[in-house]
Amino acid sequence: MEFKKIFEESFHSKNYVISVCISSNAIQLNIIEKASEIIWKGSFPCNYIEEMTSKTGNFKNFKVFCKMLVSGLEKTSQSIIIDILTQEEFENIRNDKKPGKSLKLYMIINYIVEFDKVHYLLTLSQANISIQDKTQDIHMLQNLQKELNDLRLVKQEKTIMEKRLEGIISLRDKEIYYLTKEKEELHVDLDKIKTQMESIIEELESQAKITTVKIPKIDEELRARNEKLERKAERLKKEIKDLKNEKKKNETQICQLENELKYFYENAKSSRSKSTTRVKYENSGVYESRDLTNQLSKLRTLLDISNN
Repeated sequence: MEFKKIFEESFHSKNYVISVCISSNAIQLNIIEKASEIIWKGSFPCNYIEEMTSKTGNFKNFKVFCKMLVSGLEKTSQSIIIDILTQEEFENIRNDKKPGKSLKLYMIINYIVEFDKVHYLLTLSQANISIQDKTQDIHMLQNLQKELNDLRLVKQEKTIMEKRLEGIISLRDKEIYYLTKEKEELHVDLDKIKTQMESIIEELESQAKITTVKIPKIDEELRARNEKLERKAERLKKEIKDLKNEKKKNETQICQLENELKYFYENAKSSRSKSTTRVKYENSGVYESRDLTNQLSKLRTLLDISNN
């Protein structure tokens, strides 16, 4: 696990700058008290960490402990609380005050679990500062201050970006809400259309069944009508044929009567000077011609009726 980060925190009314550097086999801590610019340093190898946690009765391997330390500094877990105490503050808590300077600083990792609380103690020593070391530490402090300022800017930018992201998420959530609502409305409309279509299909199926039942009856009725019309047509054809034959017969009779009438008129003209007996005979012939004329008129009438 490789990790390097600077934190700025306040503990017991003191402001500290905490530099954490974690490698695969050790933890390096540098803590500066900002008001006094005093520096405490501590290096904790992997075996030291695991031995220390084992003594507490709650063993943690090196990787797990590193994750707990970072989580406590970043305040991402409610189960882990970091505290920093000077030597004097630590002795006051233990009621074991010793005379002399406060040359040590204690970082306490409090691990709180259900029905239990474990304290992991990391002891840092005040750095022995020569003029050269002091100059280096001043440079280190300036660099740390610069990194801390950069981190503050990054944090501010992060806050701004988070707010922007919240705004974007809010707009997206609104859009999702409206799209979801529209989707639900479309589903409702689709269900209505499906219901209407099912009703129409049922009605068409019902009409199709009725039509299927009616078709044979209609076919039967049409067949009976056709047969009736065919019989009527045959009868009319026969009547027409009979009428044509009768017409032909009447035309023949008319023609014969006309010839006889013509012949009678011609004979009547040539026999006007004969005897009374012949006159009587002629009168009877006139009566006969009148009868023939009447019959001819009747035949023509019948012929006209048959033509119509």
